[in-house]
Amino acid sequence: WITVHNVLNRGGTLYQSVWDHKDWGFFYISQAGFAMWSTAGLYIVGFVITLAFFAGTYFTGIRILPRDHSVLLASAATAMYASSESYLPVYTDTQAICLAVLAVGLSFNHPRYSGFVFAIACSLKIGNVVIFFAILSFYTLKYLKFHDKERKNIRSSYFRTYKYITGFLIGLTIIGILATISGSLRGWVDVISYNKEYSLIQGKIPISSNNISSIAMGVDQSPYIKIAIFTALFFLSLLLMRTIFDLLISKSTSS
Repeated sequence: WITVHNVLNRGGTLYQSVWDHKDWGFFYISQAGFAMWSTAGLYIVGFVITLAFFAGTYFTGIRILPRDHSVLLASAATAMYASSESYLPVYTDTQAICLAVLAVGLSFNHPRYSGFVFAIACSLKIGNVVIFFAILSFYTLKYLKFHDKERKNIRSSYFRTYKYITGFLIGLTIIGILATISGSLRGWVDVISYNKEYSLIQGKIPISSNNISSIAMGVDQSPYIKIAIFTALFFLSLLLMRTIFDLLISKSTSS
């Protein structure tokens, strides 16, 4: 990656002057940091993006927990993720996961910002579009209730979905313009096709008793397996903290 950034620093064009199978956003989001602080800049950008993970877990936790508990939960979740073997701040999957978590957290109260962040996450890892459509399906199932005939609720659900989609499209448009200006758009499209063909050829790692521990640690597995595992653990933690909080409240009121 340092070779790619050096070429970009000298005015080269990504996918033409130098080639890599990573998505466009992975290099250009970190390029400013590399231009100012060399290799250390890549780690600075990576740590800043890690804060998005903290923010995303906080915005998610605050939906069912008090503010102080949400801060503690977000801090613990971020520390747990940052200390895992799969975490590396300059790694593509790490940055894509952090931005995807932020986008999920924003989706509850700020759908337009959520869609915009999802667009940035997709420029890092195009597979994040799967999570974008999963959240879109969530909006449809949660807010477009077939038994609810109140017009104001239907109008509200359409408006929320509209803001979510427009935020995503605005983000994609800006990214597309920047990729075109940099001369990398055509090469990026080719890279997306290459990665798709490569994944089909490689197939998936078979799950057996020998690599269950590797899956749990997120080693050599798809980042979306990591997201699924962490999401399950995260919401179990939310339920546990909510139960403990309710017990403490009930004891304090009874006393």
